[in-house]
Amino acid sequence: MNVEKLFEESLFFPHICGDGYLSVLSELLDETGRERGIDSIGRIKELVLEREEEERTISGNGVAFPHLRSTIVEDMSLSIALSDDEEAEIIFLLLTPGEMMNEHIEALSSIAHLMENRSIRVLLRSARGKDEARRVLLG
Repeated sequence: MNVEKLFEESLFFPHICGDGYLSVLSELLDETGRERGIDSIGRIKELVLEREEEERTISGNGVAFPHLRSTIVEDMSLSIALSDDEEAEIIFLLLTPGEMMNEHIEALSSIAHLMENRSIRVLLRSARGKDEARRVLLG
């Protein structure tokens, strides 16, 4: 499962504000729920934030990979946010149905591999619109 298959323009948020990483992530979860019409977003948000409080999924290069694989998730989705938070300037939120374990692992691996490239991170951080982000991520 690569980023191109998961990228949906409606799930790119070029500027999410908050007071710290968990606040930014909370806002991203709310936006994702609104955009996708996810009825269970409250419970999903609770689970994702609980996991992030226990063990953060932030890499050393300012990229966060919060994710949830659960039976309460109906469709796989990838939300991407840019934030002013120094700890996590780029956030990839992956939500996956419980039965899609292999796809979940493949997607996380693809995203992590893509974010190893410093040039892509720099270009993505400066993207100000969905079209620009699409070009950076999908080449």
